[in-house]
Amino acid sequence: REARARKTLEDERARPMTLQERQEYAKGFDDLAELLARPERQASAEEIQKIADLQRSAKAAVVEQVYEEALVNYVEATHNNVGRSEDRLENLINTVAAAEAVQVEQQAMLDRATLEQTYEATLKTYVEAAGNQVAHIESRLRNLIAQQEARVEQTQNAAPGKFSLPSTKRAWREKAAREQAKLQTLNNCLEAVSEIREGTGLRTPRINELATRRMRAQNPELASSWDAMRAAQEEERKQQALQWADRRLEDRKRQEQEQGRSLGRSRTLRPPR
Repeated sequence: REARARKTLEDERARPMTLQERQEYAKGFDDLAELLARPERQASAEEIQKIADLQRSAKAAVVEQVYEEALVNYVEATHNNVGRSEDRLENLINTVAAAEAVQVEQQAMLDRATLEQTYEATLKTYVEAAGNQVAHIESRLRNLIAQQEARVEQTQNAAPGKFSLPSTKRAWREKAAREQAKLQTLNNCLEAVSEIREGTGLRTPRINELATRRMRAQNPELASSWDAMRAAQEEERKQQALQWADRRLEDRKRQEQEQGRSLGRSRTLRPPR
């Protein structure tokens, strides 16, 4: 019984996938890629790239099986003399062309999704690092301010007596002014850093803007690919808007022509007075 079960399992593993099984297998990687893209998942760029490669491989296998099944159907139809020869060949060409179109579309969508995931994952790393750096700087500045406040107080407590020499009083005033100025500088620095952490730019928090500039400067190829993709998307949106406007214009002209013909017919059919 165990040998039979093992043989059954081995046969099942060796059995080629059906097209539906391959499509479901490929969809599993789509779902996993979508899961990795969620911020709470905190997926690394390496994880995202690995799943993207598996997505690409699974989708290519689906398209390859579409090719194979279309060719098998064509051969069987030819062997059984089903339909006209031209129709059989046209069906094969149409099936292959549709599969190629789907592959190109899926590849473009996959490349776009992979680029977006990589860009966002990389930017997220820089934003988190910038947040940690700003928090560390704020903490350090607060410690320095506390130390400087102690120096200012110590200087104030060391004020020269009423009968001290003018030069001693002048030296003390200069030192007190220097210590107070340094304290003010530290407070200004803390205020500027806090403004970066809490402030908001034109569209995003200022710390995100800072992290974005740093990320793009240190990853010029990724930034260039991102900009090219966004420009292509914007151009695609413009083309779609133009096509929509053209269709609206054609529909309006068609309606006007129909109304004109209807009006002409009504005048033709109207009895003379």
